[in-house]
Amino acid sequence: SIGVITSLAKLIPFTGSITGGISSLLSHGAETYGIGKTLSAHFKEGGKLEDFNSGTARESFKTYYREGWEKLSHILTV
Repeated sequence: SIGVITSLAKLIPFTGSITGGISSLLSHGAETYGIGKTLSAHFKEGGKLEDFNSGTARESFKTYYREGWEKLSHILTV
């Protein structure tokens, strides 16, 4: 899991803190991006909060999560 890797990376003095911080930023940013895009797509299709099914949205979230990760990692490496 990214959280475990991030925590382990923080054990290395200085470099670990920077690496851990960047990993956390990427992970949390990609999660936020994935949730936002998944819900946005659901609402654009006429869905309501009451009929949102997290089970069926899981694959959509995974796709958007990867997309968010790629966008954020590109921003951080520029």
